Amino acid sequence: KMFRMDVWLKFAQMKEECGDINNAKSIYLDLWDRANETEDADWIRTQCALALARLDEGFRLSSQSLQYFFQKDPGNEQLAYAYASALENEGNINQARSLFENFVQTFRRSHLLAAAWFRLARLTESEEKEYMLKKCLELNPLHSGAVRELQNMEERFAEA
Repeated sequence: KMFRMDVWLKFAQMKEECGDINNAKSIYLDLWDRANETEDADWIRTQCALALARLDEGFRLSSQSLQYFFQKDPGNEQLAYAYASALENEGNINQARSLFENFVQTFRRSHLLAAAWFRLARLTESEEKEYMLKKCLELNPLHSGAVRELQNMEERFAEA
């Protein structure tokens, strides 16, 4: 009998939307444990960790919840990216920057590597910023944020 992760993920989301938080958490945690049986394990685990972090926002920072799950699944690049993003969003810029600096050296998936270069560029005010944006665009020429940021830099340079 096949266990449909996508259906159970949607079911957990519906429980969450209906305010049945305890059952939603239980389903997300069960999915986390079962995810290693699938080829989409990283994506499923990341979705579960993000949901559980969201559900626990009243008790702890999202970054704390995501750090807990990242420590349980340190090879999950999507989860690592979500953790660093939460740190940045919470104002922990130095921690986020340090993680993104590590990610541009270690990530294997090109779309996440491009995104990590972009996020690192956003956290940089030095002359390295242009280099980082170009690294992002080498990996993903259609990255709209990097294109827009480079255009903004060129406009500022032209005005100077």
